[in-house]
Amino acid sequence: MKRRFKILAAAHDDERGVVFLIAIFAVALVFLLGSAVVGATTGDLSIAHNARRGEAALNVAEAGLEYARHYLTIYPYYNGTLGPKTVGEGSFTATVTSDGRNATVRSTGTAGTARRAIEVKLLVGQGTNLNNKALIVNAQLTSFSKLFIYGDVYVNGDVVTDKDLNIVDMAPTGPVNGQGDLFIGVGHTIIDPGNKLSVDGSIFYNQDIALPPMPSLDYYRTYATSRLTGPQTFEGVLDLTLAQNRLILVEGDVHLGGGSAFTVKGRGTIVATGDIWIDNKSYYDTGPSVDKLNILGIGATSRLVFNTASQFVGVYRVQGDVDCSRSQPSSIQGAIIASSYTMGNTNDSFKIYLDPYAAASPTAGTPGNQAKILSWQETAP
Repeated sequence: MKRRFKILAAAHDDERGVVFLIAIFAVALVFLLGSAVVGATTGDLSIAHNARRGEAALNVAEAGLEYARHYLTIYPYYNGTLGPKTVGEGSFTATVTSDGRNATVRSTGTAGTARRAIEVKLLVGQGTNLNNKALIVNAQLTSFSKLFIYGDVYVNGDVVTDKDLNIVDMAPTGPVNGQGDLFIGVGHTIIDPGNKLSVDGSIFYNQDIALPPMPSLDYYRTYATSRLTGPQTFEGVLDLTLAQNRLILVEGDVHLGGGSAFTVKGRGTIVATGDIWIDNKSYYDTGPSVDKLNILGIGATSRLVFNTASQFVGVYRVQGDVDCSRSQPSSIQGAIIASSYTMGNTNDSFKIYLDPYAAASPTAGTPGNQAKILSWQETAP
């Protein structure tokens, strides 16, 4: 009996040893499998994290492109590097080359260790909002004096002829000739009992007419080369020749001329949040049509008031009324865009000329400027 018991006890000890070894192997196997799973999960998380950062870097590069596009609408001839500028947790640098018409933007975005780059071809310059448009008003147009308009006319209201209204071919001051078409908004008509309307081109009814969009005040605050607060009077000579496409922002009213004649050299834009008054005779020093001064009133009720003649080449654009009733200027050379247009009841002949250079080569901040994307490709950073 004792010997048999010992044999059984020995067998039992052997079984416990086998179970112990199996347990060790099982624990080791579980540990190895767990390590593999953790390693795979960590690798997947790392891959996902890098992918997210790569995507973020591409988004930042796109932000750089949009920044450059906005910059080119203000400075079409800009060549140089914009940035680095921070966007969220990343940053971009955009290199721009432009001849004022065709531009290339190479934007590189960085997010953490990830870098992505894009190269985009752009068409820079005047948008379709102003091409060949000599006058755009968002109200009734009444010819209280003899009115000659050289270029297309857009009226989101009735056209009423109290005196002669002539819409004729664009003045032959450049390479472009318009047809002198008249576009009338939906639901409006022509009231011409004395047959005083003359249109060289065609008349189009029921047109969807809207004023070209005006950038916000913050937009001009960001890109202005000069910022002035309170009413400002510009007298003597405004020399813009030392700054390409200068953009002057005045947070208040503007008087051009004051107590003396006002002369412009070069090209640029004056933007005002208040009213703009042309008080005295205003003209260019040398008169080349490549020199331009845009005059923009961006306040909700901003007016542009002509107290005398003007020879500016460019764009007169206000949110409110263009008032020519106080002293009839003999002519305005440039496009006029306004909510309404007031004329004095005189026998003087009043002319609006659309100089083609104003549409073909815009100055800083012109409404309707654009930087249209022609091609887009990702490239090596």
